[in-house]
Amino acid sequence: MVFFSQLLEISVNPLMSLPETATNLLMSFLEVAMFLLLLFLVGWSDAYTFKIPNRYLLGLLFWWSVNVLCVKDSAFVVGISYWAEMIKQILGAMVIAFFVLFVQFLFRAIAKRKGIGAGDIKLFFVLTLYLGFEQGLYLVFLSCLLAAINNVWRIALEHLSTQTAKIPTPRANHSHFPFGPPIVCAAVMIMLIRVVIAAL
Repeated sequence: MVFFSQLLEISVNPLMSLPETATNLLMSFLEVAMFLLLLFLVGWSDAYTFKIPNRYLLGLLFWWSVNVLCVKDSAFVVGISYWAEMIKQILGAMVIAFFVLFVQFLFRAIAKRKGIGAGDIKLFFVLTLYLGFEQGLYLVFLSCLLAAINNVWRIALEHLSTQTAKIPTPRANHSHFPFGPPIVCAAVMIMLIRVVIAAL
């Protein structure tokens, strides 16, 4: 995100214009804060209702547009290269979304069970706009890994509860679990890793 790149730029060049730098940092901080808030709402909503409201996804899409269109000194250059980069990001996000959709249909055909929902696929699309195609692939892999760990943990708790009959297990009667929280956690982890690598 731009907020972190601004911090890195200040650390490298502390003699930047302080008023301009403070303004850019404030705007970038507000952007990141809103982005993280929307991610939290997505994870919370899916965890407790098994649904991801479109208004949160539209909010994330809006803040991506703000990040692309209104931030100075970004990787985009107004002109042909700007639109080429925009189209590249959108196409990359569409490839990730269609890939997840294909895996979903394949899972339903083989396992005869409902897999991830449409909200999860749309979330993959929006977050890949932020991350880019390559890191969108990492997002899919890491999300599945976190979901698998979560599922193993739930199964272990359920097994333990049957042995003790005293340990409550949330949603133990459900045959599925929300995929939104693993996606959100994976996205935050990837962004933090990007910041750490950029700071090295």
